Amino acid sequence: MHAIHGNKATVHSRALRPISRFILLALNCLVIACSTTSQQTSPAQSTTQNNDTIGSTSIEPTVVSTPEYNDPLIGFNRAVFDFNDVAYRYVLVPFSEGYIAVVPDPVRGGISNFFTNIKMPISFVNNLLQGKPEDSARNVARFGINSTLGILGIFDPAQDWFDLAPTQSNLNTTLSSWGAGYGFYLVLPILGPSDLRNTLARFGDQALNPVNYLSEEQDQIILQGVDNINAFAPQAQRYLDLKAEAEDPYLFFRNMYLQGVVRDAEYSDQQ
Repeated sequence: MHAIHGNKATVHSRALRPISRFILLALNCLVIACSTTSQQTSPAQSTTQNNDTIGSTSIEPTVVSTPEYNDPLIGFNRAVFDFNDVAYRYVLVPFSEGYIAVVPDPVRGGISNFFTNIKMPISFVNNLLQGKPEDSARNVARFGINSTLGILGIFDPAQDWFDLAPTQSNLNTTLSSWGAGYGFYLVLPILGPSDLRNTLARFGDQALNPVNYLSEEQDQIILQGVDNINAFAPQAQRYLDLKAEAEDPYLFFRNMYLQGVVRDAEYSDQQ
């Protein structure tokens, strides 16, 4: 009789597993918007980060539309932007506020360090593809030091003790350095502001992410969700602040994103 109940519990657990995975996947998709809408790079950072929308205190909501911005899918993009806005305001931002309230800053810093460390292969490969063997060597050195002395990358003794600053990179930067244009502006459902080149580059970088190979599918979703919400949470409120000040929020966020793309391309040409 006990075995029968045990089998029923197992079947029930298996039946719920797809549902739980779907919920986790949906949460992760929402959270991924944090990383695609919270980072805004400066020219000095363009070789180490991707160009995304929100998070730079140096940019004020006074951006105006210019003919240089290639946005042929503006009708589609505006519709997706409106959908995303609802998701951000009613899901991402409230969730981020709760996350900040519960998780102390030192813990969030350790989480950020851990994921930066474990994703070393992404930067290592892309630095090689960009003809930067010294940066790739630094990636390996930082990984070795932080994985051991830094306790699996939670701390960053590579920079604190050995002055080895991060040299992060990604496939989007690699393609840009090879002369590939951004194509056209594209707003992705949940993921937010992007462009054709950046969208394609995501798949290549994802293939190099060790998280995809070190855990079960459900654990992967959880880990990626934690990584992304941890990156977005400190700047979640900024989305609402900037949107409130913008006369046309869609144009503001589009132009901010594309200005970063153009600026980084000009910076790369000067190197």
